[in-house]
Amino acid sequence: DIDDCDCHACEANRGSLQMYATMGLSIHTKEGIHTQRLLPEEARYIADILYRFADVIDHVSKVEPNEWVSKEEV
Repeated sequence: DIDDCDCHACEANRGSLQMYATMGLSIHTKEGIHTQRLLPEEARYIADILYRFADVIDHVSKVEPNEWVSKEEV
């Protein structure tokens, strides 16, 4: 969710935060959907961490390639 609209559901979800001032990050799990509102600074912080972590994963996968093994096979 980047742009909230002005419908009642979005207004209720956004609460007292300014319209178009936040992003909603939703994580889907077996138990349901967990949503967190992020200010632009918070979104950039998380994006930076994900970007750096992706670089690490990319490097590790090239150094020691192996087939993915599911947790059931371990």
